Amino acid sequence: MRPLYSLAAIAISAILLNLLNPVLADPALLNSGAVDKTFEQNNRFAARGSIDGTSSGWAIESFPINQPDGTIDQSVVWPLASPISMPIQGRNLLLNFTLSCTSAEASRHSLGHFQLSYTVDTSPDLSSAAVPMIPNSLTASDSGIFFTLVNAEVIVGGVNPNQVIYDLQFVLDDISNDITGFRLDVFDENGTSLDALNGLPTGGPGRASNGNFVLTHVNVDYFYVIPARSLPPIFERSP
Repeated sequence: MRPLYSLAAIAISAILLNLLNPVLADPALLNSGAVDKTFEQNNRFAARGSIDGTSSGWAIESFPINQPDGTIDQSVVWPLASPISMPIQGRNLLLNFTLSCTSAEASRHSLGHFQLSYTVDTSPDLSSAAVPMIPNSLTASDSGIFFTLVNAEVIVGGVNPNQVIYDLQFVLDDISNDITGFRLDVFDENGTSLDALNGLPTGGPGRASNGNFVLTHVNVDYFYVIPARSLPPIFERSP
């Protein structure tokens, strides 16, 4: 089992944005026609539906194959229609991900244990090398939700509302090449106790009673930002 490092409600986006001066913002256009995945539940819950709206969103239940709960670790890769260019010297890249779990037919089916990565491979797929990203900010649409970070992995705890939206921000300053795609890994800790993973019914990857989730939509915006200069120290003259 991975060690857990608890971060009570990570909600520093306002602080982060106060420290950065955005100079350009654009949506990252994900290419639904080239989505690669390890598994999708069926055509109604296809991986491409997480970005193109043609299905009910990505889900991974696979009864009766993956007993006892119908889920195991899975992954999806979303290539970009156009690469995101490296920032010029002196600027960082700020990525803002919105992950929506807002299925009207599958309530309380939110992501519970996951990791986001980027790739610079010219043809992104599941075989591409991917660099995990550690969030600088994590917020949820319900204030009763909290997060735990295990390196770059996110574990969701607290209340489990019928629908939820997660916002994650990442600041990247060491990109080796243009970003060509993103990868989402979801983790299923079968057999892990309920308390150890903050209330995931089967140990993940989703928060539904059978370990499933429905990722209804993914959106990515990116900004080129200039880190704010540190203020000089203030010295007081002794009396």
